[in-house]
Amino acid sequence: MEVLLPKSVIDELDKAVCYILTSAKSYVDEPRSYVPMRLLESASIILDILSIYDNKYLWLNEEINRIKLLPLESEAEYLREIDIILTRLIESY
Repeated sequence: MEVLLPKSVIDELDKAVCYILTSAKSYVDEPRSYVPMRLLESASIILDILSIYDNKYLWLNEEINRIKLLPLESEAEYLREIDIILTRLIESY
């Protein structure tokens, strides 16, 4: 079965892939704490796209956006918060 995505979704996914690949290239020159921030941003971009089709992803994207800068502020706090989010995500399935 062939599923066609709207051009707007394909364009957004294309941007997400470009962001992820750019992050993969630039991580070697950036501080270590930028890596989780880039991963969180990548997840947020993808969740923005998924939220168009199902708003069950809205809470997750809000939580990710809330903690995006924590790796710069406190690694311990970041790890605590990401564990809480992951537990909630796992429990939702």
